[in-house]
Formats: sequence, C-alpha cells, structure tokens
Amino acid sequence: EFVDFYAHFMGGKNFATVLLPGYPSNPHASAIPWHERDLELVFVKTGADPQAMRAGWANLPRLIRDVVEQASQTALAGQKDTIGQIVADAFAERQVHFGNRLAPFMRSCWLVDSYVRAFRADRMARQVMRHGGHIFGKWPHLEQANSRAVFHGPIAAHELNKLYGRSRILANTVPCTLTGAHDRILASFLSKAFTLTDSSQARDESLGIYPSYKSAPIHDPAFADAVDQRLSEIRQMAKDPNGTQMMLNDVYAKAEERFGLDQFIAKMLELLLLNNFEADSSVYEFTA
Repeated sequence: EFVDFYAHFMGGKNFATVLLPGYPSNPHASAIPWHERDLELVFVKTGADPQAMRAGWANLPRLIRDVVEQASQTALAGQKDTIGQIVADAFAERQVHFGNRLAPFMRSCWLVDSYVRAFRADRMARQVMRHGGHIFGKWPHLEQANSRAVFHGPIAAHELNKLYGRSRILANTVPCTLTGAHDRILASFLSKAFTLTDSSQARDESLGIYPSYKSAPIHDPAFADAVDQRLSEIRQMAKDPNGTQMMLNDVYAKAEERFGLDQFIAKMLELLLLNNFEADSSVYEFTA
C-alpha cells in the first residue's frame, strides 16, 4: 500500500519494493509456560483522544473539513481502500485536483489516518478495560479510577520482551492498512502468546493459518460481542495445557521461519545488489 501511494500519488522517482517484515525472536518466550503467566490480556499502546482530534477540525477550511469528515466515516464503516484512495475519492467528488501541490492532500491523509487510528485504538482499549486487562502507555482521556483494567503507564521499549513473555493474550490495533502485519502481532507469535487484533480480509487470510491469531471486526457495531467470542475461543482452546503449549511452540517456529530477522536481512542484502546492477547497466542509460 505504501509503495502504491509512493508511485501513484507522489510520483515516486526512486526504486521501491515490498518485503515481508522482520521481527526479532523473544528471548523470554519460553521462560514462563503459557498457563503460568500472570497477565491474561495486555494492550501496549499510547492513546489519543479521537473526540479532541475531531474537535480540532473546526479550524480547518470548510472544503478540507468536509473531505476529512467524509473520508474518516468511510474508513471507519469498514475500510476497503487505502486511506490515500479514500481521501482522493472525497476530493474527486468535489472536483478538486492538486496537480503538483500535494501538501494539502498529504495533510488531509494524515488527519484521516491519525483520527481513524485513534478511534480504533480507543475502541480496543475500552474492550480491554471491560475485561479487566492490563493497559500500558499514556491514556489520559480514559476514566481510569473506576475501571476494571489496570493502567501501568508507559513502558520502556527494552522491557517489552519481558512483558510479552508474561502475557497470555496481546491485544492490538493495526495502523490504517489493509494488508500489513503489525509488529505487535509478530511479537505475540514470537512470544508464544495469543493475538487479539482488528480484522481485515487480507490480513486474516495471510495470518489465519496461525491458530493463536484471533481477530474481530472493529468497525462492526457488535465488536464487543466479537471480542467476547474470541476470548471465549482462546479459553476453550487453553483447556488442554500441554496441547496449548505445543500449538504455541509450533506457531513460534513457523513465524520465526517466515518473519525472523535472518530472512529479512537476507532479502535486504539481495536488494543491495541492485546498486551493482544499476552501475553495470549505465551503458543502457538514455536521455529523452
């Protein structure tokens, strides 16, 4: 999606391609058996107040405000296109063309992307609160005093592996992409934990082969019921401790083979050879 945006909207002039993401293995993944971990449901993310963000739109020009409003609602209703395409379509409906003056378009994409991310993260956080989970990160706009959840505040990045190694289920929301596998999903695979994340068709098809991967449609009005169902499925699967641990070990091995840093670095090194290929191809350069 980012390559398409770069090529189509930005008119990219440089080489660009897509690699599967790489993620390091967790040295604490096997330290605590899954059934002995003390944190059942964990959400690690810093939140932003979507209502406050939306209130800030009042200062935007009317045209931009209408575009951002329409594009945000389109994305939140069940995103089927990229944010860039959704925003472009909203401008096209108003017969607006930017030519090479892309800054207003790019800023509009950022406004929509930021709001949709915040809205989805807020919605997931409230489900984690409802289930009495553990939330790490700054969430100043949420009512914490009377919540069933435990708010731990920010956590240093170098402490995340230990935290994940204590967690049974890692909640997650993905940035506004249709296909991307967010790093928290990969972290859960490589920490021998379950994942509970927002769904997309492409992501579910790609990652649904891992039985520890669970997703729920965050745009659906019945999202809370779907979360309840996914957590119930995990608890049902976990009734057999030995079987659960064997399954998580298998997910770990398969995810490391597919997303491990070794394969990622190998692909990066292959791409570096394109520099040599380009240098050797200088005889084919031409001037239009």
